[in-house]
Amino acid sequence: MLGQVASHVRAIRNVGSTVLHIAWVAAGRLDAMYQTTTKWWDVAAAGLIVEEAGGVLSDLSGGPMRPESIVASTPGIHEELLKILL
Repeated sequence: MLGQVASHVRAIRNVGSTVLHIAWVAAGRLDAMYQTTTKWWDVAAAGLIVEEAGGVLSDLSGGPMRPESIVASTPGIHEELLKILL
């Protein structure tokens, strides 16, 4: 999955915290993030922050976010990112 994304982006960052990545999307420091393994308690509040900031949250198929499938991004790139990730 990382290889699919790498050819479409300028940089990939991983600081080891799903919550921090989601918060950075909300703050505009990252355009998008995805994660395939995490826990609900790690992402529930951060997900709300993204939505309140105008971002988009889903799972990899575009459905509701789940702990094993989270994609957060700015609205303009969400659909394209989902196509790349699938």
